Parts: sequence; C-alpha cells; structure tokens
Amino acid sequence: MLQLPRHTVTRIKNGKIVCRNELKQESKSKTQIEVNLSKRKIHVSEILMVIEKLNEKWTPSMILDYLIEQRHSANVINNLTIDIVKNIKRNLLNKKNVIYDCELSEDKYKYYLKIVNDFNNIYIIK
Repeated sequence: MLQLPRHTVTRIKNGKIVCRNELKQESKSKTQIEVNLSKRKIHVSEILMVIEKLNEKWTPSMILDYLIEQRHSANVINNLTIDIVKNIKRNLLNKKNVIYDCELSEDKYKYYLKIVNDFNNIYIIK
C-alpha cells in the first residue's frame, strides 16, 4: 500500500524501526538454548516417548501416528510432522542432545540419559 520494500516492513514488524514518537523496545538477547527451545514444536515428554518407541524399533511414521493420536485424545492442536521425529532420530545417531538438562528434573534427566544410552546400544555400531 505504501510501496515499501519488504525488508523495511519486516524491520517495522520486528520493532527495529519505530516512529519518532514511539520508544524502541529493548530486546534482551537470548542464549542459543533459549532460541532452540522457543522454536521447538514438540514437548519434552513427547521426545522421551519418541526415544522409547525408537528403542522398541518403531518406524518414524508409526511414532508420528501414535503421537498424533495422543494429542488428539488430549485435545491438543497437532503441529507435528514426520520431519520432527526423523530429526530426533538423526540427532541421536549423531550423538547430539535432543533435551537439555535444564528442561528436566534430575531423575527425569537420568532416565533420558539411560534411554539414550539404550538407543546407542541398539543403533550405533561400536
């Protein structure tokens, strides 16, 4: 409507550009963990469930169907995709953490480490 370049509209929307009579919002920089957690579309309990099902040799599509059914029965909006499940498996295969220790209680984190160790014993050739 005002024939502004797309990047200018984006900068206005994100608060980088403001009118003269407006105050610019102070943005606090986030750590990489905070950025990763804000983008995540799957709950920690569901990630644990995915790892458990992978250890039981379920396929990613079977896991996705199971998670969708769980969300449907709990009346939770489903925004899960097969790529989310595959990325969890890929990260585990590459020995990357999929859950941070700050997300879980000490007992739950120990359980997470145990099932990841089980996953490594099943899928990764030593």
